[in-house]
Amino acid sequence: MLKHFRKKGISAAPFKALNISLNAGVGRGGEIAFAQVFQAKIAGLEPEADMNPVLVKPQENDLYVVIKGKHAATVTVDEFYSEEFQAYLRREIEDSFNRLSKKYELLVIEGTGAPTEINLPDLSNRYMLKISGAKYLLVSDIYRGGSLASILGTVNILGRERFIGAVLNRYSGREDLIRPAIKIMMERYSIRILGYIPYYEIVAPWEDSSDSVPSRYGRIKVLFVRTPYMSNFTDAFPLFMYPDTGINFQSFVSGGYDLIVFPGSKVTVKDIKYLESVNAKEELIEALKNGSMIMGICGGLQALGEKIIDNVESKVGEYRGLSLLKAKTLMNSSKVVASSRAKVIDGPAKGTLIKGYEIHYGITEHRTPFELIYQRNNFRLIQKSGAYEGRVFGTYIHGIFENEAFTLRLLNHLRVKKGLKPLSPADVQSFEDIYEKIYNGFTTFVDVQTIEKELAL
Repeated sequence: MLKHFRKKGISAAPFKALNISLNAGVGRGGEIAFAQVFQAKIAGLEPEADMNPVLVKPQENDLYVVIKGKHAATVTVDEFYSEEFQAYLRREIEDSFNRLSKKYELLVIEGTGAPTEINLPDLSNRYMLKISGAKYLLVSDIYRGGSLASILGTVNILGRERFIGAVLNRYSGREDLIRPAIKIMMERYSIRILGYIPYYEIVAPWEDSSDSVPSRYGRIKVLFVRTPYMSNFTDAFPLFMYPDTGINFQSFVSGGYDLIVFPGSKVTVKDIKYLESVNAKEELIEALKNGSMIMGICGGLQALGEKIIDNVESKVGEYRGLSLLKAKTLMNSSKVVASSRAKVIDGPAKGTLIKGYEIHYGITEHRTPFELIYQRNNFRLIQKSGAYEGRVFGTYIHGIFENEAFTLRLLNHLRVKKGLKPLSPADVQSFEDIYEKIYNGFTTFVDVQTIEKELAL
């Protein structure tokens, strides 16, 4: 809908009161869920903290709560659901909602989880319906099954007064097979199904670790190592735009991969302990002997080092890393949350300019840095960052694979090693082409005119 409103010349912004995710990005004002960063991009807007006023990052025994871009509290589940804390969150959400409402003609409000969990406080669904006066559209994932019953039950709980209709998402069957169901839902239950969105393998970066990340075959094989506190694994998403690039997520290290990537981590030390339990270091040493490259991003970089001194996240003090990089990380209480620009100063993509974002505690020291950060949040600086030791390297820049020049040089380095023809920029799939295709499918199979009529557009 955001892309549709943008095409019609309507200023529309995304809003999600509360997101529970370890995939975060950076907007104006600080840290928000990556999903809202991505939605703002689709809407042609700069992301900002008010678009996701509450971000909750689950940890082992508690919840790390970000309010309007800044870490505000670390609480237990019981504390989070206490009336005092819920009242505080409601005030912050309403403040952000009111501020955004004054800036844009229209807000596209996304709920969180199931609006039918009436036993729990609900900040994103029922509460937002109450304070916004908005009409609502149900989007139900028919690919998982139970979609029609779910729609009926949800409408009965939320009420019909402001119900526009429902859309079936990820439908992979023939149109003539779903039409009878749409007719029955209207005739028997007065539930309007406005159409369906076809199933696409790759649509948008994954919102959290419960999403199933598809594997893909390619002659260049890339492994992302899945750990219990893995975060910001949306960094993998741009690689799906590159042909002949196989991508796999698994919770252990194995051989046969050209590139092994350790994504970010919410609690790096605890993920190192997990990696020790699955003999990751031994497998990595063997993979290096067989020619693999190993890359760490943010927490992954920290894990690959020799030592972490952590009195902030895990509070264990000094802990041994995987020791594939001669690097030491000191976790400090000052958190870096920034949109950043850097120059790669070593490795196959040496000299490439990159941009992305940083979200991390800690400073990593290494005699050979990987990048030179020259800008954070539009402020100039000069800071060496990351680490590089031949076929093992690490960066603090999330979104690094969104930089086509960097990614092509890295993948082509791997391709040449295997005797494969290098890729050119013309081989890379365009984000815009993908989303234009999805948008065309949306307007073809969904009754957009009824939505517009209900919204008086």
